[in-house]
Amino acid sequence: METVKDGRALRVLMIAPEPFFQPRGTPFSEYYRIKALTSLGARVDLLAYPIGENRDIPGLRITRSFRPPGVKTVPVGPSLTKVYLDVFLFFKALWMLFWGDYDFIHTHEEGCLIGVLARKIRRLPHLYDMHSSLPEQFSNFEYTKSRFIVKVFGWLERLTLNNADIVITICPHLSEVVETVAPGKRPFLVENTYTDREQAPRAAEAAEIRETLGIGNAPMVLYAGTFEAYQGLDILVDAAARVREKRPEVHFVLVGGNPAQVAEVWEWVEARGLQDRVHLTGNQPPEEIPRYIAACTLLVSVRKQGVNTPLKIYSYMKSGKPIVATRHLTHTQVLSDETAFLTGLAPEELAAGILEALDNPASAARRAAKAKEVAEARYSNAAYMEKMRRVVAAMKKIVKERG
Repeated sequence: METVKDGRALRVLMIAPEPFFQPRGTPFSEYYRIKALTSLGARVDLLAYPIGENRDIPGLRITRSFRPPGVKTVPVGPSLTKVYLDVFLFFKALWMLFWGDYDFIHTHEEGCLIGVLARKIRRLPHLYDMHSSLPEQFSNFEYTKSRFIVKVFGWLERLTLNNADIVITICPHLSEVVETVAPGKRPFLVENTYTDREQAPRAAEAAEIRETLGIGNAPMVLYAGTFEAYQGLDILVDAAARVREKRPEVHFVLVGGNPAQVAEVWEWVEARGLQDRVHLTGNQPPEEIPRYIAACTLLVSVRKQGVNTPLKIYSYMKSGKPIVATRHLTHTQVLSDETAFLTGLAPEELAAGILEALDNPASAARRAAKAKEVAEARYSNAAYMEKMRRVVAAMKKIVKERG
């Protein structure tokens, strides 16, 4: 139990400008941060958007900002919808800071501005959870070409990093950003590696997935993740067409995507005549993903933009299944030629990597075993909790010093 000087549990105000909970990157990270904090004895008040599913976690209380008329969904990445919602989130946060008795504030993404103000006005220690570089987001999502907007968010990032008491990063690249922008600041690297289900699904569960998809015993290549443009699913579909030329029995299963995104990808599938070899499931509950992974022959991850390591990579590594991934910073921060088949970004290069993994089972098994070994050593639940324990211990020390 982590306590402060009067013996009571740490009280945390967490600001999450996200639809919590929804099965996508940052909400997943927030969910597991909360589970770690509360399991270490802290009490967390979470302020999030008025959209998303509640999660029943002992020690957690969820408060939501006002839902303005007409807002039903929140797209991934920067958007005017988020700006609209952030206005109401901001004033709700100020109200909670005024009336609440908190030991520190824990912020995510653009919620960092609230943390900066809380530290300056109320001297409340600020823990900033850095999931991405704010100015880089605009480049990754191709949201705007305005240099002014990018500079504004660059300024906000510098202000936050130089004023935060503790910074958590989720990948080595972001740690380098912190050390460049705020020299002398030593971030805590806590990768998004926690999972609610560490036991592999039973063979019957995997067989059920294959039966439902109508795949039988054919080779199955699985992609599980979001369908955002930066993921490069157009490259994957083109690669699938090339794989079919050499191995027509191979099936591709793509798990994820909202209805509009799935419809767009299906148009690509139809244009290449792959209707009988590509299966699109749409978004699935998080607890279902391990069943798809257990059912597949190999896993694939494509990226053409961004720098943050996808959450799925850690699940891929823990599975013991072969991985094919593009040789991109998002992947190479964690994967290597010893743990995966790394390829170029062109469809023909990705297809060649998939075929190599399928045609060389001994090499595939060797790399998969190495990836699992690395995951068990560095990215287990126990390793995650130990990293979070250090973060909480450091913050508790700051809280006590601040009085």
